[in-house]
Amino acid sequence: MKRLIACLCVLLLLTAAACAETRERTVIVEGSEETITETLYVSGQGFSVWYDAEWLTLNDGGQRLLLYAAGLNDPQFALEIMTPAAAGTGAWEFISTRSADDTVVRFEDLESGAEMAWFFLADESDPAVLHGYYLVTMDMDEEDPAAPWVAAAATFPIEAGDGAGPRFTEVMRTVSFGGAQAVAAQPAMPVRAAWAEENTNTLTAYLSWNLIGSDAWVLFTAEEEVTDFRICELTMQFTGDGEYTFHEDEVFALDTLWPTQPLIAGLDFPGDMPCWGIRYTDAAGEEHRFTVGISGEDGEIILTPY
Repeated sequence: MKRLIACLCVLLLLTAAACAETRERTVIVEGSEETITETLYVSGQGFSVWYDAEWLTLNDGGQRLLLYAAGLNDPQFALEIMTPAAAGTGAWEFISTRSADDTVVRFEDLESGAEMAWFFLADESDPAVLHGYYLVTMDMDEEDPAAPWVAAAATFPIEAGDGAGPRFTEVMRTVSFGGAQAVAAQPAMPVRAAWAEENTNTLTAYLSWNLIGSDAWVLFTAEEEVTDFRICELTMQFTGDGEYTFHEDEVFALDTLWPTQPLIAGLDFPGDMPCWGIRYTDAAGEEHRFTVGISGEDGEIILTPY
């Protein structure tokens, strides 16, 4: 019965997302207004984006989100959105190292509250190819090192520039940050998560919980004593402006998670959308919330604040 309830929860999650994930929007392409139907995609890396699914195909590689012209699967006609880890640079450095001395970098404020810098540049080795480079950030001045940002690179034939360039730019204008960037490296936080099978050999004592009979076990370890530890099933709820929140259904509760006694939980991951979360209070009395997901880059467990 519990497994059936869990499956129904997952079904409701997917149904709710399907009902709210498209919209119509008017854009300017090749000098003319055009009404397009956009699909919302929520990345596990802390941002969301709207894209025209009739024109673009989306492939989520974890730290990299690839959108390419539908039916072509051509790297010379694509938009790649990268997290800071994938970009391998600082935010503004991504733009500055790719621009020439005479490049005109454009800036604009987005409806999501983020800022975008972008420009187009001809390929040095193939003048028939154009590149577009984008930075979308919540802190263009880089005063806050924790501010979320993504970078992107577009490639397309120069003969298609009047159509492809504006379409790719319209995609980037819809980027919104639903939370901080995923904690891929999981820095100094009170609770860490990893696959249990890779760590159980070193454990002398632990708690275990498995609601749905899953074969996938996740290990939660506390660096310090934390209280009111909860595991929740998450239902993603979308707002009209492309933002999203999570509704929490508590499925497991622990008064205290001790450093000497970690928790191993059986969790299923049926798709790309976050469906599990943890909540706890640290020693300073601060409450933390994280989604629990799988990295598309290396398959490891990642915690993303929400």
